[in-house]
Amino acid sequence: MKKYLSIFLLIIIAAVQQKAQCQSLYVNSGFYVSGGALVTVKGALQTGVIGAINNKGSISVTGNITNNGKMTDSLPGTYTLSGSNGASSINGNNNIGFYNVVFDNINGFSITTPISVKNNTSFLNGILNYTPATPFLFAKTSSYTGVSNSSHIKGIVSKEGLTTFIFPVGDGTKTKRVAVDSINPASVSGTTFTVAYHTAPLNDAGNVAAPLSQLSDKEYWTVNSNSGSTASLSFEYDPAGYTADFAGNNSLMRLGYDDNGTWTEKGNYSTAFFANAVQTNPAVSKWGDFTIAKTRGLALVATAAQSADVVNQKAASLPGSPSIKAWPNPAPGYFFVQNLQTANALPLDIFDAGGKPTRHLVLQPQQQQRIAQLMPGMYFVKGGGTTLKVLVQ
Repeated sequence: MKKYLSIFLLIIIAAVQQKAQCQSLYVNSGFYVSGGALVTVKGALQTGVIGAINNKGSISVTGNITNNGKMTDSLPGTYTLSGSNGASSINGNNNIGFYNVVFDNINGFSITTPISVKNNTSFLNGILNYTPATPFLFAKTSSYTGVSNSSHIKGIVSKEGLTTFIFPVGDGTKTKRVAVDSINPASVSGTTFTVAYHTAPLNDAGNVAAPLSQLSDKEYWTVNSNSGSTASLSFEYDPAGYTADFAGNNSLMRLGYDDNGTWTEKGNYSTAFFANAVQTNPAVSKWGDFTIAKTRGLALVATAAQSADVVNQKAASLPGSPSIKAWPNPAPGYFFVQNLQTANALPLDIFDAGGKPTRHLVLQPQQQQRIAQLMPGMYFVKGGGTTLKVLVQ
């Protein structure tokens, strides 16, 4: 049977050198840890519905945390969350507020209850798989240390305030951080910025406006703010994922922004905050989805999969040089089409296997567009004397 230490009275650990240790800790009343004191929990920590932890010292937990009561940041204490027997679970019915917190579990953390940090967060080991809809919140006065590929937040993050902040987000294997800088005016009270990193596909690739020609099919970021301030944004990326797309030529790289369904250019390659990033230029005041993009009018460097697509397209095309391109093929529920012509707009039609028209659009020179919401099956893409077959799975 699991052993719990039940706390029904106010417990005060007063002496600076005093320590307390238990296998598991269940708090169902007031629990106070004074400054300089250390409580070590060798298993799970849980608060009941009327339990309240007030931590001015240090609490070390090697097991899971379940908060159904109160864990607040009202006192300047520190929680150290470690473990070695799998990922640590942080859950419960109520939000958790840390003043200081240390994340140190190489196996990571599964977090299903909202967390806020008032002062400092230390990322030592482990990915924070953060799934609540309410963002992981860094308060106005908070900071952090130690973010790396092996320890960052995979989830939504918010930061209060108007000072420069680098959001410690990533995909669980690499950091994909976002820097928010040069906020103006810097006097709007209550300002909060929120960042989320997403892997592909984009929610809505939409139209691509000049001078952009191609959007990343790997990743995008969502940035939102509740103020009318402008800010400069920098987005960190892993260059290994774009070797085939840019072949080391960073001058081709742009930052794309989804402006009400049309992807527009908002910046270019930058090393101001990260070794490899795209940055808004100039600062922006509109928020939403941003992604890596490529300039129009420059030869695209196809990936191996895209090269195979081109070969398939040529085999399925009418005689002559193809005017359009479609990829990936087979398509995982969506695909991209592109006008390969450099001077002329091109009407394009898409038909299902029975010859029924499903889409009609006009692409500007070298413009691409995402085609989605199609039932599985074979489709024919026709434009400029070229006919392509695309299998939607």
